[in-house]
Amino acid sequence: MRVSISRVWSKKFSNRFGPIETELQVRDLVTDKVSPEAFTFEGPGVLIIEGVFLFRKELRPYFDLKFWLDVSFETATERVVNRARDRRHGDADAIKRRYEQRYFAAQRFHLERDNPIEAADMIVANP
Repeated sequence: MRVSISRVWSKKFSNRFGPIETELQVRDLVTDKVSPEAFTFEGPGVLIIEGVFLFRKELRPYFDLKFWLDVSFETATERVVNRARDRRHGDADAIKRRYEQRYFAAQRFHLERDNPIEAADMIVANP
């Protein structure tokens, strides 16, 4: 399951270290359907959030530390072709086309507009 965190940011939390109760939209990676699911984040603690577009300028103030995983599009393509869950999208060429046209195009826009590498507190090379 993948959690969309955009709804978390729309709420204003007065206590960053207290429990956070929210409803998030969750995408089932098998059916590709989105449905609401209730979550409670107990504090104090460390919450690690992973996502491709988390370095958008409007989200940056909500993070204490920002780590950028520096993965080339070539490496990402190789990994996605080898993941079993992505095979539902067809053969290797179909998967490559889907990622290049949809996901990587959006990521290139994000890289240009938001410059996440410059905003990162730490860059992790992930060749």
